[in-house]
Amino acid sequence: LALLSQNCGVDNEDVADTCNCLAETLISRCELDDAITYLERALAIRRKKLGALDLNIASTLYNLAMVSQTKGNWSNAMKYGKEALRIQRMTVGDNSPITLKTLECIGRVHRDKRDFEAAIQCFDKCISNGKTLLNLEVGGIHDFRGETEMAREMFLKAALHVGDKLSLSVRQPGNEGSLDMTNLASKFQSQKEQTNDQYLLKLGENVMSYGLALVSLQHFNEALECFRFSNNIFQAKYGSDHLRIAETLHRTGHVLEKLGERSDQLHEALDLLTEALRIRKLHLVESHPDVEETLLCLGKVHHRSGNIRYALDFFCAAVTARDSRLGRKSLRINDAESFLQVGLLQQEAGEFRHALNSFEECLRIRRQVVKEDDPSLAELLFYIANLLREVGDLDLAQTRFEEALTLLEKTGSEESAEIADVLFSLGVLQTEKQQFSTALDFYLRALQIRKLDPQSTKIVIAEILNNIGLVYFGMKEYDKAQVYHAEALESMIGELGDNHDDVAFCWHSLGATYVETGQLAEALKCFDRAVKIERTELYLQSLGVCLVQMNDNENAYVCLHEALQMKELDYESNDDDLAEINRNLGTIWLRKGKYEEALKRYDAALKSKSSHPIESEKDYKNLMSSIDGALEAVSQLFGNGHIKYAKLLHQKGNQHGTRNEHTQAIEVYVEALRIYKEQYGDTHLSVANTLYNLGVSLNAKGSPDKAVRCFVKALRITKARLGDDHLDVADSYEQIATSNKLNQNYSEAVSYYEKALAVRKQSAGGIDLKSSEIMHEMGILHSDNQLWEKAERAFKESLRIRTIHLGSDDLLVADSMVRLAQIYLSRDENSNALKYFEGALRIHKSKLESSDPDLAKIYQSLGTVHAALGSTDKAIFCLDKSIQIFGDANGRFDENVAVSLARTGEVLYSDKQYEEALKIFQDCLEVRSSFETFESSETGNILQQMGEIYSILGDNTNASSHFGSALSIYRESFGPKHQVVAEILEKMSAHFIKVGELERGYSCVKEALVIREELLNGEEGNNESLIHAADSRFCMGTILFEWSELDEASNCFATAKEVYIEKLGQSHLNVANSNYYLGCIDELHGEQDSALLYLQESLKGRQEHLDEMHLDVAETQQKLGHIYCKRNEWDNAVDAFSDCLKIREANRTSDMASQILVADSLFDLGTALNKTSDTKRSMQLFSDALKEYQRHLSKYDLKVGRCYSIIGEVLEKENELSKAVNSLRKAAAIYEYHLGNEPREKEIKASRNGDDYTGQADTLFRLATAHDRQGEESSALKLYRKAMKLYKAVFGRDSLHVAKVLNRLANMKGRAGSVDKAMVLFDDSLRIRMLHLGDNHEDVAETLFGMGIVFEKRRDYNAAMKAYSDCLRIRSSKFGSDSMEVAQVVVNIGVVRGNKGDFPGALKSWKKALSIYRKHSLGDSDPLVATVIGHMNLANILMNNASKRGAK
Repeated sequence: LALLSQNCGVDNEDVADTCNCLAETLISRCELDDAITYLERALAIRRKKLGALDLNIASTLYNLAMVSQTKGNWSNAMKYGKEALRIQRMTVGDNSPITLKTLECIGRVHRDKRDFEAAIQCFDKCISNGKTLLNLEVGGIHDFRGETEMAREMFLKAALHVGDKLSLSVRQPGNEGSLDMTNLASKFQSQKEQTNDQYLLKLGENVMSYGLALVSLQHFNEALECFRFSNNIFQAKYGSDHLRIAETLHRTGHVLEKLGERSDQLHEALDLLTEALRIRKLHLVESHPDVEETLLCLGKVHHRSGNIRYALDFFCAAVTARDSRLGRKSLRINDAESFLQVGLLQQEAGEFRHALNSFEECLRIRRQVVKEDDPSLAELLFYIANLLREVGDLDLAQTRFEEALTLLEKTGSEESAEIADVLFSLGVLQTEKQQFSTALDFYLRALQIRKLDPQSTKIVIAEILNNIGLVYFGMKEYDKAQVYHAEALESMIGELGDNHDDVAFCWHSLGATYVETGQLAEALKCFDRAVKIERTELYLQSLGVCLVQMNDNENAYVCLHEALQMKELDYESNDDDLAEINRNLGTIWLRKGKYEEALKRYDAALKSKSSHPIESEKDYKNLMSSIDGALEAVSQLFGNGHIKYAKLLHQKGNQHGTRNEHTQAIEVYVEALRIYKEQYGDTHLSVANTLYNLGVSLNAKGSPDKAVRCFVKALRITKARLGDDHLDVADSYEQIATSNKLNQNYSEAVSYYEKALAVRKQSAGGIDLKSSEIMHEMGILHSDNQLWEKAERAFKESLRIRTIHLGSDDLLVADSMVRLAQIYLSRDENSNALKYFEGALRIHKSKLESSDPDLAKIYQSLGTVHAALGSTDKAIFCLDKSIQIFGDANGRFDENVAVSLARTGEVLYSDKQYEEALKIFQDCLEVRSSFETFESSETGNILQQMGEIYSILGDNTNASSHFGSALSIYRESFGPKHQVVAEILEKMSAHFIKVGELERGYSCVKEALVIREELLNGEEGNNESLIHAADSRFCMGTILFEWSELDEASNCFATAKEVYIEKLGQSHLNVANSNYYLGCIDELHGEQDSALLYLQESLKGRQEHLDEMHLDVAETQQKLGHIYCKRNEWDNAVDAFSDCLKIREANRTSDMASQILVADSLFDLGTALNKTSDTKRSMQLFSDALKEYQRHLSKYDLKVGRCYSIIGEVLEKENELSKAVNSLRKAAAIYEYHLGNEPREKEIKASRNGDDYTGQADTLFRLATAHDRQGEESSALKLYRKAMKLYKAVFGRDSLHVAKVLNRLANMKGRAGSVDKAMVLFDDSLRIRMLHLGDNHEDVAETLFGMGIVFEKRRDYNAAMKAYSDCLRIRSSKFGSDSMEVAQVVVNIGVVRGNKGDFPGALKSWKKALSIYRKHSLGDSDPLVATVIGHMNLANILMNNASKRGAK
């Protein structure tokens, strides 16, 4: 290659051939990256030098595909393979060996990508053309998919094929028994000795293939012989680091793992697989399937060798490789088994949570691979559930048990032993959760199945019976418990005899039920039997306690003393049993009058319980019994004034306090305080401690003033004794803060909390749990006073400290999260609120029962947050969960159920699911009807929202009724002059405005404004009150606007806007809404410039605050479009109307109002486009609008008439005069139907429908124009006069509309020869137009042009020239000097000059006109051009004649 490149150039064909050969050599040495480089070089040269279908190109492409497949780069492999295949098929056909080789490579790529169907298609094509060995690949795919029988069939075909190649004998062709598997090593060695060196590699490949087939058929020993033999050949051929070597090492190690009953086999497998992994990692990426395969195998070997940690590492690495390659998108049953193996290893290593994750992943994969009712799923679910129960995740365990049960019931008999096992486990789980009735159901079902199952033993049945007894015991149904324990005992004795441990346990369980029913003699017999079978501390303790209750003190002492000795061998200071034994021993000594011994035992009992939580009523009674016994002993030994007596009283008071029995606690503390003062004086720490506890109880009893006095005294003593920075000082500060909080002294409470924190920071660093509690309380105080930032800081610090001490899954941590979430919710920081609520939910779910109301509260809050974030489905799900939990816990008629129902209704309302919202609100009202406080503000809120929904749905009766009910409740709850009353009055006003009851709407908003202003006067400068008053003014303005009381409306909007700008800022949406109405009012006043500014500001504000597709944005665009039309800014109008149409189309629904809005926008856009001469588009828009109007409205609706009218105008411009007249007559008929034939001026001026009369006048004007152009002058004249009369009534005598008609009438008179009348009309039109438009407007030019024609007819050429010259000046400035409008005037100027005899001047004008026409591409045949040429010819003739005569 170096020589060729030097002598022949770098792109020579020989260079390409050499690159290809060099690449193949590198491939054989596994130097794959270098091989790709040379192949790509060869490919580039061959593409350049050879034809597109050259087989040399296909050869290079095949090599690239093969190398890419080996490296795991499947996209490139597929690209190269497909291109090579296309070339080969087109040149040598589908069945050529080289085509099949490429197809095989593509099949392997499909296999690696787990596109199994495509792979099988490729392999089958190859197999049908003689590549039988590929049955191994097809069999492997079937094996992947769990299709065992089909896989074995393929493997057998491959084995027989290779066996034939190896000349192995075949005894029964086509049968697995026909395979030759005897003395394989010697047979292969014999063949090796007879084989030429150049064919040895082929022999090794065949032996290797035979081994692979045998492994697949599970003939491992024989396969091992094959692999060892082929490995020797490959080692000699390839050396140590070749991928082929790695494959043989892997296969050998894999077989040894399967055979590995001996340690030497496992050790050898480990060595071989480790070397295989090294080689594969040398050449392949970490995610390659071959690397994964070796990692899995190594994991299995380590597992079998007992190396759990190493096994786990290799399994995890294999799973990671597969995830990296496939992204968990392609699954098979082996993937599930990998995770199962990992889970088992993690369980053995004690990593239970990790094990559960692996089992769950295994379950997920199995569910996607096997059928949904596959029994293996139930087995795995049962396995997972038991492990979950062991680690204490009872809720998830229950879910998994229930899933397993459902599967088993679907797939098998409902009375199978497996179902009984699941039911029994569910019973155990529910017992642990103390859900006894549920547990009982499961046990009874399991018992029924087991009794019907002949395979069930009496022991199994007895176990269920005994557990049922334990459930009844937990339910305090002791009689039933006795029955089941007795039945279980009978079965146990019958099966196991009298002296078995399980029998003893049954005797003990039965005895416990007798104790609870007071049958002490029976209990004594049971406990005695249990002790005789097995002398455990539990049985001795129960027997001793029973004897104490029966006053058999001597025997009781023997039992309890022995139990105590056994317990002390495994002593735990907080052991309940130890405390129970000592308490009963104390009772025995007290009865005997041995007070010192009694006190010693009572003290021991109290010590055992000192830091142990009191979990039940029984625990509490036992503790108080120990204290009372100790008090009796002290009283007998030392009297009631002894310090020991005071200490016991103090301890008793503490216990009363923990039970919220504060009256009893106060009595005991007062007595203890008296003794301490008598014995120690007033300044002892014991006095301080008792005062402190007395203060705590006084706070709890609602006497904070008395409590403060106690705390202050305690604080003084503590500071004097312990110093200012002692933690007890901090505790006193904290309690003084609590007292101030109860007295609502906010600043004092915060001050003392801060003092407590300062002391704690000095003494304990400020990061102890007590500091977190203080921060938490401060957060609550700040929240109550809406000081959100301070509250946030306090709760965050509390959360940080609690997390440090308690971990991230403690309920106190969850409490801080909830508080933070509530702050963020109050501040509309909903994403933060969601994060903290979800964190709290996670903790609650792990710590609480699924039926706990605290869990429901989190769901309730989450529903609110999801609703605020717009996640309706999630909000509904959370609120439904809260309703379910609250309902199960407290019944349907519960306050929290009502709250969740109300919030659900609000969510559905916000999501526009109005009917569903109404149902939920109705349910909520039904729940609230059971409350004494039914007519509360909450009920008012629900009724108000129902009123709003009914208003939206158009049910005006129900809307008014519900609004009225809500108003009555608000007035009753808050008083008639409250903010809430004003708010609902405004909502009622909006409803009445909507339904056209403006008087009622005005009355409501007026009352609301009075309330707002009174509140404002009482709270001077209150921003909220000012804004509310502005809202009322705004609402009032909308009604006045509807009444066309424009000046008053404008004042309302302007006043409201001023407040909005001052309090909310210039860019607030309320300012934009005010600007909208101010713009509309100015438009109606004809003040177009200010209207435009207002509406542009309104659009800017609405676009900033609303969705770009909001209908209010469209409404503003529409108004802007109308103003642009009035200003003749047609392009701007087109843009505005286009945006409006786009928005309304996006919001289009099936209801009529939505469709009509779209039609209005079509009409407006058509109008603007018509003015830009885009006739075709405008006509289409008008037609579309008309169709919509006709589909939804009456055929006599004014919108239909308006459409006919404008369509008629377009048709008239397009010279389709008959169609135009037809359309305009329809329009005129509709207007006449509504407004009359010739409405009186008084009627018009009194009407609020000026636009309708304008539309009628416009229609008459257009119809007159069409008739005029048809030559029907009498009809035209009549219609023009009618139109002018209407214009005068609507706009006044000097309006531009009147001028427009005057101009047309003048033209008609001029054409008819009535030039004097025409001139009068033109003069009037000119006066009006100049009055409004000035002297430089195109309409003024139009009138001047008409006047010029009349002056011509009167032969007043100087006046005509003046009129034409003024017209020319205007048109030149407006349209340009080369415009057609200018040409028209120039032609007439030429005529005037010609008539005056100025032929050269005339010719000059006509030449200018002609040049303009030429610029506009008009030819000689055009009538305008022909006319000018005619004029010029005539002028020339006249000039010649004059020259001949020698006169002018």
